[in-house]
Amino acid sequence: MEFSRRVTGLIIVLWFFLPVVVCGQRVVTLSPAKNYLPYDISVGINPRNLNHVIVMAKRQKFKVEGVSSHLFTSLDGGITWAESDLSESDENGFGSGTIGFDADGAPVRCYLPLQRDLRSDESHLADRIFIRKSTVNGEKWGAPVAVWKGDEGSPTFESRPWFVIDRMESSSHLENVYVSWTRFEQFPGGGKPGKSHVMFSRSVNGGSVFQPPVQVSDRGGDCQNDDHSLRSGIPATSLRGEIYLVWSGPRGLEFDSSTDGGNSWGKDRVIAETPGGWKTDVMGLKRHHGFPVTCVDQSASVFKDSIYVCWVDERNVDKDVFLMASRDRGKTWTRVLRVNNDAERNGADQFLCWMAVDPVDGSVNIVFYDRSGLQDGQTGVTLSRSIDGGRSFEQYRIDVRAFKCNRSVFLGDHIGIDAKGGRVVVAFPHFAEHERLVVSAATFQFSPGKNTLIR
Repeated sequence: MEFSRRVTGLIIVLWFFLPVVVCGQRVVTLSPAKNYLPYDISVGINPRNLNHVIVMAKRQKFKVEGVSSHLFTSLDGGITWAESDLSESDENGFGSGTIGFDADGAPVRCYLPLQRDLRSDESHLADRIFIRKSTVNGEKWGAPVAVWKGDEGSPTFESRPWFVIDRMESSSHLENVYVSWTRFEQFPGGGKPGKSHVMFSRSVNGGSVFQPPVQVSDRGGDCQNDDHSLRSGIPATSLRGEIYLVWSGPRGLEFDSSTDGGNSWGKDRVIAETPGGWKTDVMGLKRHHGFPVTCVDQSASVFKDSIYVCWVDERNVDKDVFLMASRDRGKTWTRVLRVNNDAERNGADQFLCWMAVDPVDGSVNIVFYDRSGLQDGQTGVTLSRSIDGGRSFEQYRIDVRAFKCNRSVFLGDHIGIDAKGGRVVVAFPHFAEHERLVVSAATFQFSPGKNTLIR
C-alpha cells in the first residue's frame, strides 16, 4: 500500500492506494481507515471530459458528533484521486448532497446545510437547500444559491434534495435546473401529526434564482420516516424536456410528470407495489431504505427516451433489486424485472441500489451491495449492466474484499454511480475494519453499447 500527497488550490490532500486492475475494472481506495466515516456517496462524470470524475461524500468524525462534506476528484479517469474539504461555514450539512456537472463541464452540487441545532427542539429544523457551482476545474466554488430558505413562521424539515440540469439541445427547457425533495411538516419520528410531501423547485436562468417550491404529490404520507412516509422523488428529464418523478409511499411507487418545465404537474399514479415497503431490515445495518431511483435514456439508441425506475423490495422474501421501464412517457410500464441473477428466495440480500443510464449508448447500469454466494452476512458490491433496454443484465462483481457490516456504524442510505461513453464509475463505502469505513471507487471502461470491457 502506497500513499502520495499533493496540494493544489482548495485540493488539500491526495490519498490513493495503488489501483487494482482486474478484468477491466480499476478499484482505488479513496480514503484511508483513519478518523472519518464516509457515507451517502454521489458520483459525477464530466460530459466534456470523461477523465474528470468527482465523488462527493458526507463524512462523520469517528465517535464524534457532526458531519462535513468532502470531494474526491480524479483528472485521469480514476487512476489517482485528490481530496478536497468542503467544510466552509455553510457546508456542515445534515442531509445528503448530490454532485453533477452543467453543460459546460463545471461541477454543481446541491446540499442541505445545517445551521441550526436539530437536537435542541423541533423549531430548529433542517429547512434550507442550497445549490453551488464551481469553476470548470472544481478548485473554487461560487456563492451558494438558495433553492429554499425555510419559513421561520412555519418551520419544516427538508430531506434529500436531488437536482438535474436539462442539457438536451432538443428540449425547450434547455439549461433549466430542477430540484426535488421530501418535506416533513414535523420532525420525522417525532410522534406528532403532520404530512410528508414531494416538493419541487426550478430555475429557468441556469441556477441563478429558484422559484418558490410547489407540492408535486397529491396525497401526503406521515412524518414518521417509515413506509407510510413519502421518500425519494429524484427528477429525470426526457429528450424533449419532460420531467419525471417517482417516489415511495404507503401506496407503493407513485409517478408524476410535467410537460411544461415544472410549471404544472399531473395526477399521481401508482405504477408498482413494493412488498415489505421502502424501509426494511438488513442484517448489520442501522437502517435500510429501498426507495426508487429514476433515469431517462437520453441517447440516440433504439431505446431512447425510455424511463427506468429501480428499487429494492421484499416480494421474494429476501431483498432484491428490481427494474421497470416505460417506452411511452410513463403511460404504460413493463413487467417488474429482477436485476440480480442469483437464485430466488435464497436468503441472500441485495440492497442500497443506485442507477445511471449512459447518455451516449443508452446502457442501464445499476450498482448494489450483494450478499449472494457469501456467508454470515459478508457483503460484496455488484455492478449490473443492460445493453438491451433493461430486458436482461450482465453482472460484474466489484473487486473489493467482502466485508461484514457493523450496525453501530452508519453505512449510509445510498451509494453512487455515473456512466458516460461506456465509462462507468461506482463509489461506495465499505468496512476496512470492524468500526472503520473507507470509500472506494471502481472504474469500468466498456465498449459503448456492448458488455465488452476494455483494459
